[in-house]
Amino acid sequence: MNPRSIAIASERQLDDTVAGQLLLAHLSVDERQGGPGKSLNDVVEDLLGDLGTGQAGSDFSDLLVCAGYLSEHRHLYDEPRYSILRTDFWHVTGEFPRIVESDLRPGVGSCSYRISLVGLDKYGVTAERVAGIMKGEA
Repeated sequence: MNPRSIAIASERQLDDTVAGQLLLAHLSVDERQGGPGKSLNDVVEDLLGDLGTGQAGSDFSDLLVCAGYLSEHRHLYDEPRYSILRTDFWHVTGEFPRIVESDLRPGVGSCSYRISLVGLDKYGVTAERVAGIMKGEA
């Protein structure tokens, strides 16, 4: 399945005024009952394992509770299962199509919108380039 557009939640989501570099990632996933893939429980366990028992793991656990993910409800999150079909990354810079807070007239806010994937190729970056940007490499 190839999406034709990506939903953007607000005028702040792609606003890079306080970020040095801004990247947009999109995962295309297959959702199924049973079969291959990972459940929400699987993903949470993987992340907690990666974060360890230190502050990062503790902070993540607290955020899970704030989001309503409670260990006593684990049985609710065994299904569906998700498999990643495709991952795309874009470097949000320059004329990247977006609405930012500074573009809005007074009184306008809470804007959600969609970005067409047509024409985003020139902003596309590889996973390796994403890793470099995250490490602060130019």
